[in-house]
Amino acid sequence: MDSSVKPPDKSQSLRAALLDRALQAGGAGAAERLLRKMNMTIQAKNASLQIQRNQDIQRQMVKEDLMTARKAYLTEMYRQRRERDDRWTKRLSGSPFSVDLVADLEKVEEVTAANERVRKSNEAELERRYKATRDEMFRKAVEAAETVERARTLRRSAAEADRLARAHIDIEKSTRSMEAAPRAALVHTVVETNKRLR
Repeated sequence: MDSSVKPPDKSQSLRAALLDRALQAGGAGAAERLLRKMNMTIQAKNASLQIQRNQDIQRQMVKEDLMTARKAYLTEMYRQRRERDDRWTKRLSGSPFSVDLVADLEKVEEVTAANERVRKSNEAELERRYKATRDEMFRKAVEAAETVERARTLRRSAAEADRLARAHIDIEKSTRSMEAAPRAALVHTVVETNKRLR
């Protein structure tokens, strides 16, 4: 049992209160049983805490071992890779093909860079054309809207002029028919009179 672990003050006051109550209720035997039970509870709690501490220490040690093993593994992998790269560099350093390979690699990089520049230039040109086309379509749409509005205004004014002309013609017709009605009545009267006279 770990003697350094002491129960908190709150549990001591609770313990004293329980002992007093046990002495009053059942005498010395009940108090002694209660005291024994409380001591066993404290011992069990301390043992449980000690087991938990030991498990935490073991867990931490296993974790550190795993991290050390992982670090050693990665270091070894890096060392082996570096050795392999060094071996291949030594093997290829005297090769007549390595110069051509380097030249080919440089050519490929130049061609790739040139293709990238052309691609970016083409994209910029397409973007410029797209914006120009969009602006032209917008301008034409605005002009078309203005033209349509002018055509509507002209059509309205033409319809108004046509309506006024028809109204004027109708007025003239009604005026002529009013003037012609007395003449027609007069002619009709003359014709009727002539018929009677014959």
